[in-house]
Amino acid sequence: MAIHLGFHWHSLVRFAAAKLKPGKAAVIAARIAAACVAVYGIYASAVREMGTNLFARNVFSFWDYDKPPVLFFLDFLAILGLYVFITYYGLRLMEKIRRDRQKNVNKI
Repeated sequence: MAIHLGFHWHSLVRFAAAKLKPGKAAVIAARIAAACVAVYGIYASAVREMGTNLFARNVFSFWDYDKPPVLFFLDFLAILGLYVFITYYGLRLMEKIRRDRQKNVNKI
């Protein structure tokens, strides 16, 4: 779900930019916030042992009743944000590489 959202994140960014018309400082702040969410998503993935759960090494995954549910959902959203971040910026990087290659082919 997060990867699919990352594929379409550019549309959401453009829609928000058209409605809000943010300045350069707001864009930088949004990028810093996205990076912070991604970093916390890495931390939450490690603490919640996402690799173990994704590859079914841990068959039983129980709800931790000692922690408030809000923390679980914040971790979940941070992990989702991490994969949106990776997909969105990965696609932007691939697009930049493709454009640079195209420019080099046109020069020849």
